[in-house]
Amino acid sequence: MSLRNMASRHYTALRALINVYQINTIQPVRARFTPHQIRITTNRFHNTSTDSSKSHSAHNKSECWRCHTPLTAPSKLHCEKTICGVVQPVRDQSYFETFGLKEGFEVPLRDMHSTFIKLQRKVHPDGVVGRSDTERSFADAQSSQLNKAYEVLRDPLTRALYMLNLHGIQISESESLTNPDLLAAVMDIREDLESAETDDEVLKVKAVNDKKRIRAEFGLQDAFDKGDYQKARDLTVELQFWDNIGKAIEDWVPGQRIELKH
Repeated sequence: MSLRNMASRHYTALRALINVYQINTIQPVRARFTPHQIRITTNRFHNTSTDSSKSHSAHNKSECWRCHTPLTAPSKLHCEKTICGVVQPVRDQSYFETFGLKEGFEVPLRDMHSTFIKLQRKVHPDGVVGRSDTERSFADAQSSQLNKAYEVLRDPLTRALYMLNLHGIQISESESLTNPDLLAAVMDIREDLESAETDDEVLKVKAVNDKKRIRAEFGLQDAFDKGDYQKARDLTVELQFWDNIGKAIEDWVPGQRIELKH
């Protein structure tokens, strides 16, 4: 079994275990580095507002653009009238609204995936071949927007960044860790990974990193539930580092220097 498959199975099992038992508190280590020594970029995520909806502002009313039937489904991606059923333009709504979800960090991933498949069947460009240019254009935009919404909400990090964005909070492209204990913990894991020589040693590093990443996710859920967006912002910055280290673990090569960049 490959290292990546072993790591994936280990992480899945760890998440299931933590859902039943609380993670023991990990004692912080003393800082040996100054905050400016580690920075991280966030160009993997940008403003995810529905830009394409601006070009269809005339269609933002909740009714079908062709038959004017009221659109009552949360997604509003297509007309629900059987004899019409045309794909609608992208509307100015959140990604959560697209899937009929209440805004929150905890997302029912299985249900969202099922909804995603059903909606794509309704709006995919392949399903409107031979229809009007207008509807084909709407289908292209809706399918693209639906893919983007799904990819953002299915991942805890991009979901957190998106939720902060909805509340007017953005993390700059170059963000520093200012907590000295957290900074030291990140550097310790980085050093352990760089010095690892075997798959077993890498898996031990991954186990530590996964615990920290999952703890940050639990903290984000609590912060967003309480409307504590400053705390959510701090935890999102932290999660970026654990997520970044996780990617470095997947690409681990003995003796290779670890660069914490997106």
